[in-house]
Amino acid sequence: MNQCPICKIELANKLPDFCNQCGWELRSDLTLVPSLDLPDEAIEDYKQRLSIAQRVWRERTDAIQKQKELEEKLKKQDELEAKLKRLEAMVSNAQQAPPVQPEEKPPNEQLAMPEAKNGYSEDTPVPELTRDTFETLDEFKQRLEDHPPIPAGKATFIKEQYNIETGDFPVRVEWASWADKLKGELFGEKLSVRAERNLAREICGMSPNPTVYARISAEGETVYMRSAEIAASNSALTLESSRARNIGENEWIEPVAGIVFVRVPGGKFQMGDTFGKDESYLKSVHEVELDEFSIGKYPVTQGQWKAVMGGDPSKLKKGDDYPVEMVSYDDAQRFITALNEMTGNRYNFYLPSEAQWEYAARSGGKKELYAGGGDVDSLAWYNDNSGKEKHQIGQKQPNKLGLYDMSGNVWEWCRDIYSDHAYSNHAKKNPVFESGGSYRVLRGGSWCVDQMCVCCAYREYFLPSGRRDDIGFRLASA
Repeated sequence: MNQCPICKIELANKLPDFCNQCGWELRSDLTLVPSLDLPDEAIEDYKQRLSIAQRVWRERTDAIQKQKELEEKLKKQDELEAKLKRLEAMVSNAQQAPPVQPEEKPPNEQLAMPEAKNGYSEDTPVPELTRDTFETLDEFKQRLEDHPPIPAGKATFIKEQYNIETGDFPVRVEWASWADKLKGELFGEKLSVRAERNLAREICGMSPNPTVYARISAEGETVYMRSAEIAASNSALTLESSRARNIGENEWIEPVAGIVFVRVPGGKFQMGDTFGKDESYLKSVHEVELDEFSIGKYPVTQGQWKAVMGGDPSKLKKGDDYPVEMVSYDDAQRFITALNEMTGNRYNFYLPSEAQWEYAARSGGKKELYAGGGDVDSLAWYNDNSGKEKHQIGQKQPNKLGLYDMSGNVWEWCRDIYSDHAYSNHAKKNPVFESGGSYRVLRGGSWCVDQMCVCCAYREYFLPSGRRDDIGFRLASA
């Protein structure tokens, strides 16, 4: 039996065009329904009822979206009103309190750099940087990532090079010897922090050489510095670089959110349902040629979203190493724009095309039913093994390119506009279907669908403004 991806009711093995309960469009060709020996009047009545159900569903979806936007607007209004009341109370208290005489300070005394509350301390020791014999690689990595921020050097802000328009505030760092060995090329060139004018002025009034704190991680047994921060005003200023760092022969990590990318060699492959699963919209097997590109080793996580956008839109807020979800196609594009700007538009991040996604999922175009082979339970989180929830990234086996979670866990947005006829109109090289229609393509399946939907060739679609708790995304880079 198949399941409607929206209302989850069981559908017949031969999928209809629309779900009879919610009206979700399972196929766009009305001439296919139903293939029963019924009078013309009965078929027309059936089509009419499905058309009405679809319209009702879309109207309901629009109403839910408008309700969410209204609730968000009211929430912001309540927050502003609460802030105003706090300010009024502060003004009232200040007017009633006796004047406070300013404390006299010695001439030219600098303001002390306040320590942030999130575990920043000059007394934090450097942890053991080699894996213990009894530690697994995952335990070794987790131990390093759980360690509090470590004092790693001293910073000097270069006031003369501050850019008031972009907020870019250049920084020189004198690294401690242990950190100098780990910083690699990511922190080896020009560094800066983002600070609007008032914060930049505050920075200049603080200690001339604030402490730089490092957070570290590991890929295998190789330890590296994943971020560097300066504690200020009960927050943290993240040191930024416009340069990515290689962490392996075919892997690199971008400098802002720490997203790991895998280089995918170009080549030709047979795109589509090469296994003949009797799904009409998967049968258009055709040859595609792709240039080399890079793609995320994992789907974008909650922690990476917070590093770029702040906050976390996910419904299931399980931790920084879980896929971000409740993000629409439009939300993913906003993330991409922000990350490109934060890295100086150096890497051209984008959503992968359908062809790129399937080629990467199938380990470089190999004949694989799921991303990595034919054993769905070892490769994917889907409805029979997920416990009806998303899971931490990288817990299933990778495919042969070292990519994780391309089958299951969360659906992933692709760049293409959805069409049943896209494959017949594909360009032979680097195809992207961007004409007609408004729905965008989803690939990979998720934790709440059956194993058919986590096949590499399976195609789904959704409105670009739509959000669900099983939809995320993965980045590509030219």
